[in-house]
Amino acid sequence: MTVAEGIGGDPSELSSEALSAAVAEAMAAQRRLQITQRAGAIGTYELVPDEGRVLVSEGFCTLWGIPAATEISLEMAKSLLESADLQALEKSDNDYGVGYAEYRIRRPDNGEIRWIARRGEAVAGDDGKTHHFGVCYDITERKVAEEALRLSEEEHATTARRLNAVLESMTDAFFAVDVDFNVTLVNKAAEKFLHFERANVIGRNMWDAFPETVGTEVEKGFRQVMETRQPIRYEMQSVRRPDKMIEMRLSPKEGGGVACAFSDITERKEAERLRELLVGELNHRVKNILTIVQATAQQTFRGGEVPASFRKAFEGRLGVLAAANDVLTRQSWESAELHDIVIAALAPFGAAEGGRLSVTGPEISLPAQRAVSFAMALHELATNAAKYGALSNEDGRVTVEWSRHGTDEAPRLQFHWAEQDGPPVEKPTTRGFGSRMIERGLAAELGGTVRIEYDPEGVRCWIDAPLPSSV
Repeated sequence: MTVAEGIGGDPSELSSEALSAAVAEAMAAQRRLQITQRAGAIGTYELVPDEGRVLVSEGFCTLWGIPAATEISLEMAKSLLESADLQALEKSDNDYGVGYAEYRIRRPDNGEIRWIARRGEAVAGDDGKTHHFGVCYDITERKVAEEALRLSEEEHATTARRLNAVLESMTDAFFAVDVDFNVTLVNKAAEKFLHFERANVIGRNMWDAFPETVGTEVEKGFRQVMETRQPIRYEMQSVRRPDKMIEMRLSPKEGGGVACAFSDITERKEAERLRELLVGELNHRVKNILTIVQATAQQTFRGGEVPASFRKAFEGRLGVLAAANDVLTRQSWESAELHDIVIAALAPFGAAEGGRLSVTGPEISLPAQRAVSFAMALHELATNAAKYGALSNEDGRVTVEWSRHGTDEAPRLQFHWAEQDGPPVEKPTTRGFGSRMIERGLAAELGGTVRIEYDPEGVRCWIDAPLPSSV
């Protein structure tokens, strides 16, 4: 049997249709996840500090006013920050993207300055590097309102009146108390959200006006800020509206007292919960689909009319699809690292044992659909290598390497698979299913070129394709 005939085994309409259905279901779930993020008006990011790049969601690009992309450079993101905020951030946030931070950006699409809040945490990746995951959202209205609360009415009467009008139009709720916890300010949003008449609470002691808050996180927070004169923020279930989640922001007032700004974050928290649920649902459904496909195939093959080699090839392809699903699940089915795809595809063949596999290349993230196609192609190459090529003997080796070239506006991927020290390779006279899938199917999916060369020293495969544009 020739090398080409060995790549992937005989053609199978059943395996092609079943795998296409699984991928279609996965992409539909990914779309639902993107819609959920837009509904919650949040953006998500993954920062790889060692590489200086940021993987971003559609919501992130919308908040920052940049063209839609899956990846931007850290330097580009920093260039949008106001210089004073960037300097302050660099002094206190050397890791970038970890913890809570607030800063101003100038949107490149309209030149408008907006306040952005960011929450993130650091996670150790399988690649040995630290990855920073987080969310961001717009807090411009709240920052304007907080500025109004800090103004002294005696010294800034005109400005205070103007900003008080802005405060009344805000959707965030605000109220303030003096040093004796007497209510001095309430806006319409607070009145509406907490279901009370402001005339009934202005001038009253807060604990008398809102007795249900005594002994709760609300009282604890107010007393802490009153004593320490340090601002705090926290999320909690509303005492008066148990069906709502709110974010409390307490800060000391000039001249004494405490200002409170809080916002309804129920939809955002629900969006975060639904996002986690959808990722779990996606993983569960894809695995169910693969189980159904496997069961259907086993029943179809039961008659013994299908060669064992075909059955083994089909099960292998199903396995690599499951491995690709696991890689994508870790990234919420938005993208997958090329390094992770290579390792997952070659793991079943033991190529990494004894130093027989060399994998080198910069961190490159592929969209979900391309990641699955890449994994399937690598599986066909590895299957051929295990049967007839470098992985079929004790001395053979496989080298996988890639690089990024082109420009930031039009980046490209160059990928190379090379086998050495395996049995001599003969040029095939026909093309098998695997080679056709790699050279035609993968090339079409990537929008690039794929070439397989049957060098006597070992099979070679070159891939050149465009990558998602960096901004």
